[in-house]
Amino acid sequence: MLVRSLCIAFIASLVLATAASAQSLSASSGTSLSMKLRALQTMNSTVGDNLSKSNKRIEQMTEYIKSSGGEDQWKAYTAPPAHMPQAMSFSDALQVAIEHEPAMGPAEGTNSADLGREVQAYSHMVQTVWEQYQASMTTVARMSDFINAQSGSLDGYHAWASDQKEQKAAAMKTAAEERTKENLAENAKRREETRTAEMARQKQLEEHHQQMLNTAWQHYKFTSNQNLKYDEYAMKYKHGYFNNYGDNYGDVY
Repeated sequence: MLVRSLCIAFIASLVLATAASAQSLSASSGTSLSMKLRALQTMNSTVGDNLSKSNKRIEQMTEYIKSSGGEDQWKAYTAPPAHMPQAMSFSDALQVAIEHEPAMGPAEGTNSADLGREVQAYSHMVQTVWEQYQASMTTVARMSDFINAQSGSLDGYHAWASDQKEQKAAAMKTAAEERTKENLAENAKRREETRTAEMARQKQLEEHHQQMLNTAWQHYKFTSNQNLKYDEYAMKYKHGYFNNYGDNYGDVY
């Protein structure tokens, strides 16, 4: 009886330990793993878009500096950013994302070891992207400081970037219009080709129908002469082969 009681107690302790282990996966933040994963996914999408825009801004600032004749000075510029109020650690950014995520509704799912591993892997991936984004923001800050030091403000860059945007928009519009014209011309060409092909097919059908009639006529001609002896028949039509009904041997145009 004592052994049985000990076994029951041991099993109960295992159940409690397993439950505690599952709860510990999200105990640190008080957030379910499903909600954390969804927050990471939202963060990944947002940071990816921001990183793309930040890198594009670096390209534009580089072009502006070159167009202003300050390329050599920029290459020699080594000062760190004067001010980075938007700098944020990955853990802080993730916590903000987690707090924001419930606004999109509840997250389905049960905490498990597999989900815990998925969250951990996703965290590593998003952290890498976040660090790339922070690095690009640092570069933008340094380039802004440099442009300010050269010209006293970013007004010149903003005006230049606005002109570039308008020029690119106009170029895209022109290209789209050209593609539309080309597409219209191509569509018209295809319609004409289809019409020509259909006419050719119809003509072929008509010619085939006519040939069938010519063959019928020729068969009637042969049938009407079936009472002739073969040698007389052969002699009669020996030199008239190209003069039968449905002549389609290419000698007459």
